[in-house]
Amino acid sequence: MKKQKRIEGAEPAPTPNAPRDLDDLVRAVASGRLRANAILEQIAAARQLFDESIRPLVEQKDALVAELVGDEEALRSATLAAYAESGSKRPHPATGVRVQTRLIYDREALTAYARQHLTQVLVLDVKAFERVAATLHVPGVEVVEEPQATIAQDLARYLPPALESAWAAPASPTEPEPGEEGDPLAPAA
Repeated sequence: MKKQKRIEGAEPAPTPNAPRDLDDLVRAVASGRLRANAILEQIAAARQLFDESIRPLVEQKDALVAELVGDEEALRSATLAAYAESGSKRPHPATGVRVQTRLIYDREALTAYARQHLTQVLVLDVKAFERVAATLHVPGVEVVEEPQATIAQDLARYLPPALESAWAAPASPTEPEPGEEGDPLAPAA
């Protein structure tokens, strides 16, 4: 494996001076996630109410679409039958027949032929290549490892004790809005 090259102009992010800085940042992320989850739960509840309120309209639309699909398929079949009978590609002013060419071939035989005679049409499967390139040691391919920071999904244990219960309990519609009095995440006065 080759040594990682330094990219000009791309400096690494400064590391916090003390572990306390990381603790503060983790608490900030945990608090932000808590607020975001509360809002997402409110959005989900509102969506559910909305979906219930429009259910009759959705059911009417579904029935009409099912009927329309059947009618369109019947019209297509009748148009193709008229074409087969008359040869006219416009059996009605509102319909038409488009004749498409479809190729039928043996994929393996064609691949062998293309490798021998049509090399310009062969294309590299980039995804498949990238999955195996590092282990194949392909010339001209440099393997560079880039570190990425990850954050745990569950940050509840890093919240102040007053907020731990808010993390575990689902938000209810009667909870105070963010920033209102009684909001456990509101800044202290």
